[in-house]
Amino acid sequence: MTPQAAPGRVPARQATTGRSGPGERPVASRPAARPDGGQANQPPWPVRMLVVWPARAVAFVVILPLRLVYELVRLVARGLRVLLWDWCARPVLRALWRWVLCPFGRALAWLWTRVCRPAIAWSLRALWRWLLAPVGRVLVAVIEYLLVRPMLWLNRVLLRPFWRALGAIARGLGWAVVQVLRGAVTAVRLLVVVPIAWLWRNAVIPAARGVGVVLRLLVVVPVAWAWRMVVVPVGRGVGVVLRLLVVVPIAWAWRMVVVPVGRGIGAVLGVLIVRPTRWFHRAVWLPVRRAGSEVTRVLTGRPTRAR
Repeated sequence: MTPQAAPGRVPARQATTGRSGPGERPVASRPAARPDGGQANQPPWPVRMLVVWPARAVAFVVILPLRLVYELVRLVARGLRVLLWDWCARPVLRALWRWVLCPFGRALAWLWTRVCRPAIAWSLRALWRWLLAPVGRVLVAVIEYLLVRPMLWLNRVLLRPFWRALGAIARGLGWAVVQVLRGAVTAVRLLVVVPIAWLWRNAVIPAARGVGVVLRLLVVVPVAWAWRMVVVPVGRGVGVVLRLLVVVPIAWAWRMVVVPVGRGIGAVLGVLIVRPTRWFHRAVWLPVRRAGSEVTRVLTGRPTRAR
């Protein structure tokens, strides 16, 4: 036989798994106790004394009666809605719709389908057959005999010969203009283009070549010699002097003075500003923020989001 456990004790397996044997009530496994006594999310006692407890008192004295009055008014409004709408207005409107409006609509639909629509269709067909169609035929005949045929005759007798004569005159003028333009182009070519081309080939190009040779000998060669023999050595000497008098001292000052001073200033700022700011955020701001969330939960009755 299995040895029975001592009275008032729970077997080790049941205590760890939360299960019980047959015929016994299940034993809920309790959460492990927090090492800090469950006070991690609680604000410190000055905040509870000065903010949380007065807020709870104000909520109990002011917010709770207003909430009860609001719930009472809401209940009365719901009862009035059920009494006036569900029991009185809705049945009357439903009966009016079912026994008055629906039959009246069916009667109107039958009257439109059986009487009005056939009468309107017959009237439109009769109007088209006996009035609009004859009037249209008469208008077509009048337009054809009074406008279309006279315009065709006028075009055949007067406008077509006129346009043909105008086209012949335009072709003659075009031929004359083309001949004049050809003569002008030939004259410009013989009097302007050919002399200019000969002058460019026999005078301008040789003169330009001579000027290029003179400029090369008098300008380009001296400037290149001065650049290679004077400017480049002087530039190198100036670079060496600037390096020794400016760059090296500035690099030494940056490495020996600016960097240590910057590190010292950073350490001083860390000690005087960063660490006090972190301590203020951890020891003052977070408790006040949690107290504000607690006050909001007490005043509004809504759970605050975990942060």
